[in-house]
Amino acid sequence: MLLFSTILNIDESLTHDKFIELVIKWNQGSPHTDNVISGINWCGERNIKFTDKNLWLDIQEYRNKNIIAVRFEKNENGIIWDTDYVMNFDTMKMSVILDRSFTDSAEEITYSFATPYFITLLIREGYLKDDKELKISDVPIEITEKNIQDLASIINGDSDFRLPVVYVSKTSSNQFPLDVCKLARTLKGVAHVFVQNTTSTNSQLRELCNGKNDYSGAVGIYFPNQVIPNKRFIYSSYQNGNISLRNRIVNSVLNYHNTLKIDVLSTWQGVNNALLYDKLQSQKQKRNAALIEKKDTESILEEFDEELKALELKVRELTQRNDRLIFENQSLKAKVGLQSGTSVIDMGAEEEFFVDEVKEFILSVLNSNLDKMNPDSRRFTIISDIVASNNFQALLEEKSNTVKDLLSNYTGMTTKLRNSLKNLGFDIREEGKHYKLIYFGDNRYTFTIAKTPSDKGRAGKNNVSTINKKIF
Repeated sequence: MLLFSTILNIDESLTHDKFIELVIKWNQGSPHTDNVISGINWCGERNIKFTDKNLWLDIQEYRNKNIIAVRFEKNENGIIWDTDYVMNFDTMKMSVILDRSFTDSAEEITYSFATPYFITLLIREGYLKDDKELKISDVPIEITEKNIQDLASIINGDSDFRLPVVYVSKTSSNQFPLDVCKLARTLKGVAHVFVQNTTSTNSQLRELCNGKNDYSGAVGIYFPNQVIPNKRFIYSSYQNGNISLRNRIVNSVLNYHNTLKIDVLSTWQGVNNALLYDKLQSQKQKRNAALIEKKDTESILEEFDEELKALELKVRELTQRNDRLIFENQSLKAKVGLQSGTSVIDMGAEEEFFVDEVKEFILSVLNSNLDKMNPDSRRFTIISDIVASNNFQALLEEKSNTVKDLLSNYTGMTTKLRNSLKNLGFDIREEGKHYKLIYFGDNRYTFTIAKTPSDKGRAGKNNVSTINKKIF
């Protein structure tokens, strides 16, 4: 499974040997000791493989195209993690690809993404080229009155840049909605992270952008390819920490990079396939030369035929593997990844109030319309398959019934009722003769109920109807 891919523009000061030295430094200096291959002693070889138990680091040079390809592989509990760095010294571009596959013995995993530490080394050593006027960095860039015009140009689509730009505005309390330093470290080399210095720049930025700017804790993502729409994530105070928001921002950036076309010779499989193909062609030429010279023809042909068959088989295997990766990359272009993986729809900008809320809304709509479809139709087959395959729990119906049970016979706010409503996500505020119920602190979903209803039977049922229609 393709986890991540990107192409980096590299400074001409990075030589073949420095590239290999940096890769080895990356492995040997890893803070994760279980990723370190012990006993690496590199003596300048361009084609060499280092192994250590469940780890290996393979370096291959493709001289015909001035390319060096590196793969680091780790097999952990049946899960195979591949990290590839392919450096083309003619174009001075480096591809970085992370891939994960599973064996039959694979165990369940939890996985939190961050771009490879190798990119940090490239930044520190000064090997990453600037993105036009923007420096590649692993720290956030503060937006002040001095550089606010740069941000305005990006928001207005007037700026030419190669990497996505993430802009994090401050909340009304002049705080960031998430850890911007961690966000910048996570997106190092694949996006620029701009952060608002102070909310006092809101009015100036609004004028420069004709009101298109992000504010009050909203986060905007601006993509260099104008075919891909920009994204905005609205900040809400109900968010439990900032991990979910950060994950959605990171996934949006990664999905953009994963959909970019990568040349075959920018992949580990592609380079190895090309090396084998060249070797195959060389053997064929030697075979033809032997036929012409007719020296020990029979024994030579037998030897060549065996090697040719082995090479042709290996080329076919690598070609099939590469084709699968290309297909997977194309599939990613037609899908957008959610936090838990790849999905057929885009989550949009709305933050979930509870786990799987968005999924439950979608599945609820699909499930409720199944009885309106022809059971022999393709539409029914696909929709019913989606509902059946996604663990539809009818949580919205369950919550709606809970509201009905709690409020149908409402006579006043008891301690038990207050606690039950809070468990459903309602903030409860007293205002004169009424209570205000605010669903997960979002003022768009505010409901007013009387402290002492005049018509106890009807008032409760009206409250239930109003609330359930609006939030479930």
